[in-house]
Amino acid sequence: MEHLGRFPGEHGNSQGRIINVDEMAPGDWNFDAIIPDGRIRAVLKRRGITRLQPIQEAAIRHGLFFRKSMLVFSPSGSGKTLIGELAAITSVFQRYGKVAYLVPLKALATEKYKQFVKYWSPLGIKVELSIGDYDMPVRDLLNADIIVITYEKMDSMLRSHLDHIQGSFGVMIIDEIHIMGEESRGPRLESLIIRTSRMLGDVQVIGLSATVANPVQLNDWLTELGHDSTLLISTKRPVPLQYTIVKSNKDLVTISTIIKEILQEGGQCLVFTRSRKRAEHLAKQLSRFSSHLSNRVLHNKRVQLAFKIKRNQKLSDLPPLIFRGVAFHHAGLSTGERDVVEYGFRHRIIHAICCTTTLSAGINLPARAVVLQDFKRYTTFVDNVDDESKFHQVIPGSRVYFKPLPRNTFHQIMGRAGRAGHDTMGSCYIIARSSAEEKWIREYYFKDARRFKAKRKDGRCTGKKGDPSTGYSHEEPFVAIMKGETGGCLESKPGEGEQGDASTGIPVATTIGTLTINGENGILDEKGGLTSMMPRYDPMESMLRERDVLMEQLLLSTNEQDGVSKDDINKFFKQTFFNFLLEDKHTPIDALLGIKKVTSRDFIKYVSAGIDAYLARHPSARVEIAKVSTGMISGTIYPLQHTSFDCIISKGSGIQCTCGNHKHVNGLDGTCQHVQLLVKHILDTRPSLEPTLDVLLQASLGQDCYLDYLLARDLVTRKAGGRYTCSKFGRLVTSLYIYPRTAVMIREHLLEVAAGGDKPESEQVLQLLGIIRAIFKDGGRDRDGALFLGAWCWIEEEPMDVVLDPSAAAMTLPAGLDPGKKPLYPGDFANFRKELLRWIHILGRMASFLHVDFLGDACMILETRVKYGIRHDIMPLVLHIKGVGRIRGRMLYRAGYRSVDDVRQANPAVMHERTGIPQQICEQVIAAASHWQQEDAG
Repeated sequence: MEHLGRFPGEHGNSQGRIINVDEMAPGDWNFDAIIPDGRIRAVLKRRGITRLQPIQEAAIRHGLFFRKSMLVFSPSGSGKTLIGELAAITSVFQRYGKVAYLVPLKALATEKYKQFVKYWSPLGIKVELSIGDYDMPVRDLLNADIIVITYEKMDSMLRSHLDHIQGSFGVMIIDEIHIMGEESRGPRLESLIIRTSRMLGDVQVIGLSATVANPVQLNDWLTELGHDSTLLISTKRPVPLQYTIVKSNKDLVTISTIIKEILQEGGQCLVFTRSRKRAEHLAKQLSRFSSHLSNRVLHNKRVQLAFKIKRNQKLSDLPPLIFRGVAFHHAGLSTGERDVVEYGFRHRIIHAICCTTTLSAGINLPARAVVLQDFKRYTTFVDNVDDESKFHQVIPGSRVYFKPLPRNTFHQIMGRAGRAGHDTMGSCYIIARSSAEEKWIREYYFKDARRFKAKRKDGRCTGKKGDPSTGYSHEEPFVAIMKGETGGCLESKPGEGEQGDASTGIPVATTIGTLTINGENGILDEKGGLTSMMPRYDPMESMLRERDVLMEQLLLSTNEQDGVSKDDINKFFKQTFFNFLLEDKHTPIDALLGIKKVTSRDFIKYVSAGIDAYLARHPSARVEIAKVSTGMISGTIYPLQHTSFDCIISKGSGIQCTCGNHKHVNGLDGTCQHVQLLVKHILDTRPSLEPTLDVLLQASLGQDCYLDYLLARDLVTRKAGGRYTCSKFGRLVTSLYIYPRTAVMIREHLLEVAAGGDKPESEQVLQLLGIIRAIFKDGGRDRDGALFLGAWCWIEEEPMDVVLDPSAAAMTLPAGLDPGKKPLYPGDFANFRKELLRWIHILGRMASFLHVDFLGDACMILETRVKYGIRHDIMPLVLHIKGVGRIRGRMLYRAGYRSVDDVRQANPAVMHERTGIPQQICEQVIAAASHWQQEDAG
């Protein structure tokens, strides 16, 4: 990259400006000069901020206050969140427009909302929070200055209320923008960024993220969208990290030893495990070693915290662990349980949490030390592996394969170590089971720069067996000091590092002095040598290529513009990050994305990299064509001498391979490498079969042309002049925030149920739940039977212990729903109930659109029952009397109070005697019934 010479550390390319903050000279601006607005300065000073971090100062120096769009990539705790906050407040004070602060998680949105309200509401800034259901309450948001909003809610706002918000926003802050590379949520975020760039006008975009491998590409893409973005990169942390790979087969002893040492230093520890079960089991084991570490004051606080959970979650396993200062944390916990655990850790009441990777993102919960119990997501044997390219081996030739934690997730977990303002260093421990695993971790998650001699001033840190500086008896300890000062514990001879890597945009330092190595990592080996290291990250890719996602975006294109041509649609998809990253620009984008029918040569161009990789692993692979007809082509692939796979490309049965790795719903990406190799072989050796192969591929991929699919199913209509517009059904689908294929499936199910006529309520409930379960199964969620059964128990007013463990129910359970082998987690059921409410609402909207009124009414009733956990008969009491829920409502009903009017006319003393409800509560219930009657009459 060319050095521009304006500021130290600034670089440029043809697309946008790149600022390496770590190379910038310290600024000579004082705090008052760099923050010109006195109101902002006053708030920051009250928060104890009188000096900016380098990344924050760089953002201001490069146009943050003057509506300059920028991407900020830096480690956790480096201060990038304040950059977004300053951009938001400046937009409001300077009247540039409203602020949309986008976050991926509801918990993170709530945290940001409370922060904005606490610090900025006293200055008259109105802040609103938008998370909840997908229907956007836009009226409540139009008067807000700052809207803290999840990605999905912002997308919903664009779909349903564009006329109200167009031109009103001045800045859009996208927190955790690297989510765009995730399979589940990434495509809609990518689409959201493209569409806001086109539809909201001149908006300043601030993207915030931890480091990824290709930030320059993302910045160039944003610049191509018209944002003229500046890229700010820093790899330094305010609190440096020290890595240690601990070779051990005794996890409990190793982890308890680490925690004991951290506690003696006054720190806390997060232990990341592979699964919920492991987190819970390990927490229970660690609690046995922890009781002696509590003083009386701390013990009393733990008792209060434990009883707080016990009062609200009688079935929780957490209280006895919290007594001993240990807890577990995962998505299966209830919101109340998670809140108590997080509160206890923040206030140093809990000293260790065993958790899953869900705690690596979202809420801010740093610790002195982080322990990663296992870097493998899961393991399997070679016989269960269909595609070797998707798995790894610690030892080549081993029968055991595994999938590791993604590199970015690994470093996100490590980034939880070190509390800014409290710790001088964060400690990261990774447990390896062997020397081979230790070597694999080093090579996969880190990259070497250069090795040079080094030694500790006290002469102890030599890396030999039984090293007293580590406290462990394992061999060859691996220690890395990352990003920051180390207190001068090492001396070294200067050396030279590698040149900057243009693909990452992060220049590597060219001189090495102390262990800080100009902000790099240090690896101390067994010979006393030091190797400078850099974390190895995965590049961010585009997930905007799956069939359902692409059809949804096609439908959106026709909905958000009044009549679009194929050229207009192509233009949208050419703006995608997916297209930006394509190395082979010769493959037509409309073929790749299903806008036109794919040809066999389009197909081969797209999968060529995978074929080349397969042939590199199996250079002696050969292909034999077995049978050719107008309706089918079959063949056999021999990757090895005694191994073969039979492939069929057929009009009738689609694509089949004996490897079992073909995924029908994933289009071009779903074909296995054996099928890809067969297609290539046919084109290379039998070119006369190309027309037949084109027809077979188009039919067997099951997708044909996505635009034709939408037209055939009345989601899109063709207008005169070859332009396309969204139908009424298509507009409903976009507003419901569901995939077109899912909407078509729901329509077919509802019409099938409607053909059977009106049914008793219990049958209708099972029919509606059956439709929703079919939706889940279609999405690959075929193990949710216990959750549906729990929901049935919930609406039948069974107690919560039965809801969570339906196998204990005394009632007759409906057929076809499996109670499961273990109880449900409260958090899982709570999340499922919210999801169930959303799908019932969608079914109701669809039924009304199809004029199936009795099903629309059934959906309204079921929605109420699921929301409150009640039967139909007490709905009037629960809906209309404040303070009456599922338990109190049933008590009133059994005592003869069947309507609101019955309650209103009741005598409190008599009600108390008949129901057992305290008389004071009875008086309140009667008053609430009277109040509703008055409102209803009014």
